Amino acid sequence: MAYLTDRNEQEEAYRKGMDYALASLRLDPAFVEAEKESFRAALGLASDVAAVFWYANNLGRYINFHLLTAMSGGMKDVQASFERAIELDPTYLGGAPWRSLGSFLARVPPFMGGNQDDAQLAFANAATIDPTFIENYVNDAEYIAKPTKDWNLFCSEISIVLTAGANQETMAVWPLYNALALQRAQDLVAEHPCGN
Repeated sequence: MAYLTDRNEQEEAYRKGMDYALASLRLDPAFVEAEKESFRAALGLASDVAAVFWYANNLGRYINFHLLTAMSGGMKDVQASFERAIELDPTYLGGAPWRSLGSFLARVPPFMGGNQDDAQLAFANAATIDPTFIENYVNDAEYIAKPTKDWNLFCSEISIVLTAGANQETMAVWPLYNALALQRAQDLVAEHPCGN
């Protein structure tokens, strides 16, 4: 996402990431045995938070290119994987399981499991775990406040990000992720300036 702009390259990267994470999960014989019943049954036995999280993250991106995969259980697998990652270690990568679940719930239509209230709660949980990971606030602004035209919330969250963006210590905690989040915030405020 940060480095590839070509759709075909993105799709291939997400497929590989998904395959590598699944291969990592399959290093556990108990996972392999349970997977004969179903992926979600095996997921309940998975203990490697990194493999579970990165599987969900890559599958979530991959299904944007493959609607059939999304409709045939991919969406449920993404959500179940993020929820399992939260069970294993909600603090992983600065609250990433909560943050990613929030993004998923905010962007998926309600008839497919999306829920704005649950998404906002997930972003708040991630921000509580690591307030220096400023993507939490950008996600809340873009995926919750902007669609509902809650400009007070939007500007409040963007303000947190812009203030953090001026703080070198905060930006240095998560250099790549915070730089990407700051750019998103700047793009969002260019579309809808706060204070107007």
